[in-house]
Amino acid sequence: MENLSDKIKLPSNWMLVNPESIWRYLQTIAKTGSIFTKDQLISAGLYTSNDDNISRNLSYLKYLDIIDEERGKGKDQRFRVLDRKEVKDVLYELKANREQQAKSKLKVLLEQHGLFETLRKDFFAGEKQKTLTDLEHFLRDGIPNKGPQYYQKGGEFLIKLLQLAELAHLDGNDITLSESYSNFITPVEDGPAEKKIELRETDKVRSLTASTSTSFEDAQIIPQNTYVIQFTGPGLNSKLEIQEADDLLIVEATLAKIRKKLSSNETN
Repeated sequence: MENLSDKIKLPSNWMLVNPESIWRYLQTIAKTGSIFTKDQLISAGLYTSNDDNISRNLSYLKYLDIIDEERGKGKDQRFRVLDRKEVKDVLYELKANREQQAKSKLKVLLEQHGLFETLRKDFFAGEKQKTLTDLEHFLRDGIPNKGPQYYQKGGEFLIKLLQLAELAHLDGNDITLSESYSNFITPVEDGPAEKKIELRETDKVRSLTASTSTSFEDAQIIPQNTYVIQFTGPGLNSKLEIQEADDLLIVEATLAKIRKKLSSNETN
């Protein structure tokens, strides 16, 4: 069985490898031939001559199935643009100075890649909206033993890359899947029963919706003795699984965040 790390590659240094740098590399590669060296990229106007920076970005482009290593090492190392229509279409539009059209072609390229397929099927899993916090925990579950910043920055990198190709949209902490994939989202009929949790604050009643279930669904299996609580609101769209008492600490922290925001709004 494939691990998540086999499907999703996160950059080890997001300051060097980010959606902006990847786009600039594509723009520069469009100015070279189908086979190029690092020096040729620099000569074509690449914004950096740092070898580590170049190597890391080219490595990620290789993961995205855009280029491959041709031959040689060091300064003699050559790279080859893959002979794929999707790759050629992106580079053609960049050569023609049609940046928006190039991003539309990048959308076609990335939606066929395992990265997007994994996020669409395993992370969004039939839902249209998630949060960066959800993605952080998804990455942590699949790629364990890393620090919080690795998952937080890595998740932000992934969504901003998809946003560059108009496959997802990031608004604060909220992630929304592209409208073109709404047909993949199937509503679950006769879903888990909902109950309202009422919080009284300054004589106002705020209600949060919490879903609980101990049944098995074909689309989403929820183990027995597991409670699923979903928070939806401005800057917050999170679904939490409660399996043990310690998990309630996350719920309490989320409620504290909501309480603080509500108090701030009333003060203003």
